[in-house]
Amino acid sequence: MEGEDASAVVVDDGANGDAGASEASTSESVDEDAEGREAKKSTADRGLGQRRALSAETRSRPFVPLKGEVLHIAWYREYDETGKFTREEGLAYRECIEQLLAHYTMPKELVEETLDGIERGWSDVTLNLGSGFNLRMQRHTEFETITLSGPGNMKASLGTRITPWQWLLPHDWLADIPGKVFLVNHAVFRQLSQPSRSEEPTLKELNAIRKALGSTLYEDKVNASMDEEDAVLEWDAGSLVGCGIGDGSRMFANYELDDSGAMTTLVVVPPGDSTFIRAGRQLQRFFALEQYRLMILQRLPMAKSKFPLLAGLNERYETLSRELRRSKATARGHKDQQEFVTQITELEQAITQLVTRTKLVALTTASYLEIIELRLAEASFTRLGYEIRFLPLFVKKRIDPAVSTIYAVAEQAKILSDALERTTSLVQASVEVRLQRINERIATYGLLFTIVSVLVSFTTSIQPNGSLHWLFVLVKAKFFSCVAFGAKLCASGP
Repeated sequence: MEGEDASAVVVDDGANGDAGASEASTSESVDEDAEGREAKKSTADRGLGQRRALSAETRSRPFVPLKGEVLHIAWYREYDETGKFTREEGLAYRECIEQLLAHYTMPKELVEETLDGIERGWSDVTLNLGSGFNLRMQRHTEFETITLSGPGNMKASLGTRITPWQWLLPHDWLADIPGKVFLVNHAVFRQLSQPSRSEEPTLKELNAIRKALGSTLYEDKVNASMDEEDAVLEWDAGSLVGCGIGDGSRMFANYELDDSGAMTTLVVVPPGDSTFIRAGRQLQRFFALEQYRLMILQRLPMAKSKFPLLAGLNERYETLSRELRRSKATARGHKDQQEFVTQITELEQAITQLVTRTKLVALTTASYLEIIELRLAEASFTRLGYEIRFLPLFVKKRIDPAVSTIYAVAEQAKILSDALERTTSLVQASVEVRLQRINERIATYGLLFTIVSVLVSFTTSIQPNGSLHWLFVLVKAKFFSCVAFGAKLCASGP
């Protein structure tokens, strides 16, 4: 038994010794791991996330090549005034895209991840619709855009009738868009078999282009009479605009909308893939020009509606100024001045609201105008003779009056605000002067009252029952003694 106990003790001691060694090694490994984590934490690149975010922003909105037929749609966002993306907006967009997928040949199960991204608020989405068509959806602060691009019929002749764009969308799809559509631009490409000798279109080419663009303006294209077709050739008075877009390519736009409210654009390109790709870039710049041009023009009615309000506020200001001048001439009291301050404060609040609104409109207009000028500078459009209106000049002539009106409203509101601010300062200064004079009078009256109070108190105190009567008697006695002494001196004199 003793031997068994001894061996058991030895075995237990050995086991405990191994456990202690393993515990020591485990603690050492834990310490090493902790030191490794601390070292890794201390050497972590804290700016990696920011660099990735900036890189993603730099690579955002890449160029997506267009195809032979393009439909570009833009609409105002109307869900949240702050511009924040809402869940309701995301669900509405997803439903619209699913309708497009059903209209084409792409099962929505294959693009479920992209649909989830649209619902979550992705700002730039490219989607394959099948049958050679693709879609690009882009979100901006005030509006959204969708660009549909498909094969089209690029080999058709210039005068070939342009197929109506409605077949590219499901029935009444525009009515289901969560917003107010302000731009529908249907663009088709026509690729020439041979390069043109001159960038300026010949008379034959020009008539063919007019016929193609004008084919969307009359309903019965098949049974149209010759007189109607001849009339179509005259539709472009003030509506047909064109320009050279580089490498011999030309772009023509019909600004007269069809019955469904869409404009038509025809892009004529010479043979070659590189020229076609560049023409696609120029067409996208043209889409951007139209978006921001219409965004500026949309602000014009808003600016014009401020003119009656400005006139009313200006009349109130003139009336108040006349009353203020009359009050100064008649030297009205402090109470009238306070009433003027109250009226001016109410007028100032109304003018401040107007200045804020007009200034915001002017600032957004200036930013959109800057984008337009930048896109025009990038595009380097060239004139196609004088038979067709030059696109950059046409755009500038249409938006310059609107921009001037918007700026004029903001400037008039600012001038009225500055004038009212100066008037307010003058009234406040006048009130302060009057208050200072009143305070000076109060101080003078207080001093006189204090003097009278002291005299009354002194007179009361020297009465027979007053506290200073003894002093009065003493002073009186001294005074009469001095008088008697003086009289004696005068009597004893020579």
